[in-house]
Formats: sequence, structure tokens, C-alpha cells
Amino acid sequence: MNPEIGFFCSFLPSTLSTIVGSTNSHSYRAVQNRLTFRDLCRMRVSFASVMLYLSGLRACTNMVEAEMNETRKAEGWTLSGRPLYPPIFTGDQNQSLEIQLQIARNNLAIDACTETPHDQHDPSKVIWLARRLGYSWKYLEALQVLRDETRVKMSTTHQAALGRHLGHRLITVRNFTAASTTLGAAATLVSNGTAVPNPDAWEEDGEPNEANVPLSTLSFNTHYHHALALYLSGRFVEALEANTACLAASHINDESITASLYWRWMLLTRLGRKDEAASSLAPIHFGMRTLEGASYLNLTLLFKGELQVRDILPEWRAASPLDLATLGYGVGFWYYFGPGANRTEGIEVWTATADPDRSPYWPAFGFVAAEAELYRLGSLM
Repeated sequence: MNPEIGFFCSFLPSTLSTIVGSTNSHSYRAVQNRLTFRDLCRMRVSFASVMLYLSGLRACTNMVEAEMNETRKAEGWTLSGRPLYPPIFTGDQNQSLEIQLQIARNNLAIDACTETPHDQHDPSKVIWLARRLGYSWKYLEALQVLRDETRVKMSTTHQAALGRHLGHRLITVRNFTAASTTLGAAATLVSNGTAVPNPDAWEEDGEPNEANVPLSTLSFNTHYHHALALYLSGRFVEALEANTACLAASHINDESITASLYWRWMLLTRLGRKDEAASSLAPIHFGMRTLEGASYLNLTLLFKGELQVRDILPEWRAASPLDLATLGYGVGFWYYFGPGANRTEGIEVWTATADPDRSPYWPAFGFVAAEAELYRLGSLM
């Protein structure tokens, strides 16, 4: 840390730190130290001193954040060009990510150590390295690793898998056009029974769910991300076609069905095919399995009219960034396009969802989709 910042922050009296929270509740009692207003008076702490402290704390926080952003490298940019930074991992989480990433690097390095010809190495090792880089929010390096691999001769199965992961990361960095092209080529391969003999093979999860059960296949993931890339590009008719292929591959489990139908309902709705949109949700019901979170199920139940916004995202203005990242886009869509449309509130929900100053979850598809909507509307800051 810059020594001036460190001195300034250390100079702020620690005994007053609890006042910050108390001012929000309009109480002059510091809960942690249980200081009353009378106590503060005895300490000769004036109101002006408290205000000076608070303004100093804000300035200190802003300086620290600015310095952290200077030392961190942006791993993406919003559609309006704002840099997007990775979180700072600490403790066990950081150690775990570093160990798993190093293992992936070592696995790939084995090919070089054994003098394996470059066109005969195992492409799955490259894909896993890119995935581990992605889990560590090193998206630009992950993209480079995958792009370099596209120059290597490999089987069509590996070409499809490489395209699926490269397309995902292109979505992360908001390159929707390249993502659509890359995933379209991969989708063509997985739809060809001879090019990819086993498109329904389970794709191993890098971050397993609580049951340690893989939930998706190469076919599903390829079509899912292809449809999403087209959707984010505003190519809704093509996205619906890709979503149809995704839906056909979603028979594998409840999680895939709800994810496919979530986007399908929104596509049909915005294309004006509201009767088809309503009938598309017939398979959705309470009690469907949700091993990776209930967001898609709850949102499709909202679209179906069996839940209300207050049931899944009450007081959205006070919602956590994580809740907005997972639910905000769908709720905003419901306000903007749903029955009794309230477009102003829809835009407000999307704005809160896609605010990089408020939320660190900028790689989440809900964040990206809300950002894309605001960009098309000319409302993205």
C-alpha cells in the first residue's frame, strides 16, 4: 500500500469506526463498543469531528480501491468500455485456486517433458488449463490458451469441445459476434453424428455441485452457449433456433430443462409469440431438482404465474449483488416485457444488476444480459 494512504488510514481513530453503522440507523449508539451519545460527549467528540472522520474514511476507502485497481489487470470491459477487474482472492480460497491451476499447468507441461509432438498432445489438458484460468478469473490468458490451440490439428470431438469453451470465454469478455461464430461451428459439429460420435457424454464439472454429480453434456453446453451468444447479440430469431437444439439436448435432467425454457420463454415473448411462450413452460413445476441453485426454476415459475416477484426477489433495491446477478435480469425482463409491463422498473432492475461499481459478478450471464439490454437501449453508463 502507498505509505501515505497507510498513514492516513491508520490515523483514523479505531474507536470511532462503529459510528459508521450507527449513523445509518439514525442512532448515536455505537453497537460494538456500546458508546452512547453521552459517552461521545465525555470524549469531547463533536458532531463536526464525526463528520470529518466519516469523510476521511470515505476518502481512505476510495484511495485504497483506486490503488488496488491500479495494481490489478482488467480482465474484461463492459460494452461501453469500462474496465472490469477480478476479485482479490485470499486465504484458503486463493490457495485452492492456485494449486488447481498449477496442477493444470503441470499436466500440460508433461507433454513437453516427454517430447510429445505438438500435434499429438492431449487437447483436453489445454481445455482444463483454460477452465482453471477461468475459475481464477484470468480470462484473457484463458482466451489466449484456447485461441493458440485452435491452430493445432485435433479430432472433431476436441474441436467441438474447444469451440464450446472458447465461445463461453468470448461471452465473458463481451465479444458476442466472435462467440456466436465460434459456438455456431461447434454446434454444427455436435449435431453431426459422425463428427462427434458421443455428443451426450457428460462434461466433468470443474466446480462440482454438492452432490458431485455432473449436470451437462458437450451437446447441451454447446447449444446453450450458442443460443445465449446470439441472444446477447440481439439476433433473437437465430437464438430461438439454437435454443430449440438446446432444448432437444436438455432431456438429461431438470436443471437443463429449466435453463433452456427460461431463455426460450423470453425469446418467444420478445418475438411477440406469447401463446407459444406460455405453452413452452408446461414442463415446469414445483419440486424440480435444483442441484445448482433454484434461480432458473423460480424465474420460470414467475413467468408461469405461479410465483410473484416478492416471492423470489423481495425489495430488489436492497437485494445483494449475488441475488441480482442470478435473478435480476429475469425479474427486470418480467417488468419490462411481462403482463402489466412497467418498463421503467425493468430498466431500473437491469441497471442495479449490471452495475460494476456495486457488483463483482460481472461474468455472470444475468449481469451480461442486463448490460446488453441497457446498451441496446442507450442506457448503459
